[in-house]
Amino acid sequence: MKKKNLLIAVLSAVLVCVVALLIVPEVQSRLEAGRLTGTLSNLRQLQMALKTYSLGSFSSGDEGRYPRSLQELTKGNYLTKGDLEKLTTSPKVVYTPPRGKGYASDIILTAYTEKGVTTMALDGAVHIESAHR
Repeated sequence: MKKKNLLIAVLSAVLVCVVALLIVPEVQSRLEAGRLTGTLSNLRQLQMALKTYSLGSFSSGDEGRYPRSLQELTKGNYLTKGDLEKLTTSPKVVYTPPRGKGYASDIILTAYTEKGVTTMALDGAVHIESAHR
């Protein structure tokens, strides 16, 4: 009787381990999808702040100028310092300012995550590159 109970306990433990091994990859992929959604949301919020900044520069005579750094967005209250810090630290976001006058498509926001790189141009084009190929 004891051997039968021990066998049932061992088989139950093995079954639980097998089920856990099957579930873990699915949970990890769902978490990564959630992180990617957050990354795209952060990039879109920065995109909107940059476009609003550019539109505001028309009234000051700068003809649609884009900022040379993201910190300029806090000076005109396009973003608060806390929002800018949140948007650029998790995941790390790099802003590539335009050369010369620059068009929206010349500005690239790049987010680096542990699974890959996501880039977004201000014209709305998004490119997601996975680190695992």
